[in-house]
Amino acid sequence: MAGLMKKVSEIQKSVKAMQEEMASVELAGKSAGGQVEVVIGSDMQIRRVCINPASLKAGDPVALEAAVQDAVNSAIVQMKAETAKRLSVATGGLSNSFPGLMQ
Repeated sequence: MAGLMKKVSEIQKSVKAMQEEMASVELAGKSAGGQVEVVIGSDMQIRRVCINPASLKAGDPVALEAAVQDAVNSAIVQMKAETAKRLSVATGGLSNSFPGLMQ
């Protein structure tokens, strides 16, 4: 029992360290055509949106909206994958044993 409690304590420390590291992580997602780039933080908040000026001149708001949506979704997918990867390392793979731990 003491060994299990020690392991749980180690995992808690690893997860806390991972969370502190993730606080400074930012990832960029780009639209398929590269017209838009969105940078998000690990808290899933958008930090920057960069729009290619040529996309603005094209005058097609529907295409630009789709590009922004594509870039945001790309950034979110990347951040979720990075968080899950780091959490798996921090927990020694145990995070995979608890579905729903990482949404």
